[in-house]
Amino acid sequence: MTKSKLWLFGDSYVANKRPGTWIHKIAKQLNCTIEHIGEDSSSLEVAAWELHCCKNQIAHNDKVIFMFTQPHRMTFKGKHFSVPTLEAIDLGYKLPEGVDEDIALWKKHYARFIDDTYLEHKKTIHEGFITYTLEELATDKVIELDFYGDLDFRGINHRQGISGIASAIYHSKGYSDADIRIQYESQQHCAVLNKATCWNHMGVPGSQWDIVDEVIEQVDLSALQDV
Repeated sequence: MTKSKLWLFGDSYVANKRPGTWIHKIAKQLNCTIEHIGEDSSSLEVAAWELHCCKNQIAHNDKVIFMFTQPHRMTFKGKHFSVPTLEAIDLGYKLPEGVDEDIALWKKHYARFIDDTYLEHKKTIHEGFITYTLEELATDKVIELDFYGDLDFRGINHRQGISGIASAIYHSKGYSDADIRIQYESQQHCAVLNKATCWNHMGVPGSQWDIVDEVIEQVDLSALQDV
């Protein structure tokens, strides 16, 4: 029997598959090979489009994890922009050559249209499109994970907020919101600079920030298990 493949779509929470990451450990636990991963700072439309493009390659015995990200993220000229990106710039992070010009264009031609109504419409459109695409897949081994947790997406099998789980674990270890923010920003910096050093916001393996095993314990993977 052909070994199952694990397909992951979304942002930095599913963008690193190196040994020690939760993606790597989940794939090993499910006895799968990793076929597709997400992209740092990815927008919903990019993740949805990648899922749509891959759907005919996903076999019945494959497994899919789709990570919903914030609807305020946008993709412009092949780069991802968001409020956190602009916050990173305000903090003085040095960006790759040419990105400053693209950000100026994005702010002038795109960001000025963003308001709560626009975001609500964008969220609703992508909710329908992604859910429809997920329901078309040949596999029934699909879970959705939303990392911000406050939008009511229809679940295929279940819905769980990874960011909330990670924050709760860090708090249980005695870290303050400021501590967690510093750890997160260091990885956001890596995402903005397009460096492959972001560890899915769960800490470098073996470091004091490593909470991969604790996160996996709290994520319901039963929908992906072979019966």
